Amino acid sequence: MLGHDVIVIDPENEYKNLVDTVGGSYLNVSINATQRINPFDLPLPFKDYESHPGDLLRGGIMNLIGLFKLMLGKVSATEEAILEKAIVITYSLK
Repeated sequence: MLGHDVIVIDPENEYKNLVDTVGGSYLNVSINATQRINPFDLPLPFKDYESHPGDLLRGGIMNLIGLFKLMLGKVSATEEAILEKAIVITYSLK
């Protein structure tokens, strides 16, 4: 039980008291919330983990493509290539 992270999607706020009891973090991601989840944010590198240049970007791009596939349903290979190119261009502009 110790040393493990647990993520719960809780649309009815049933786990809020448990999160408070165990000292966890609770994010309210409703339309009116002040907190947001941005799928375009790249994660920070892990401490004591050797990563190569571009690893975080490549991982972020693959995660976004996976998210788009979930949202759009079936995606052809051509559409996936277009998505990847658009994401790379978007990151390069920022």
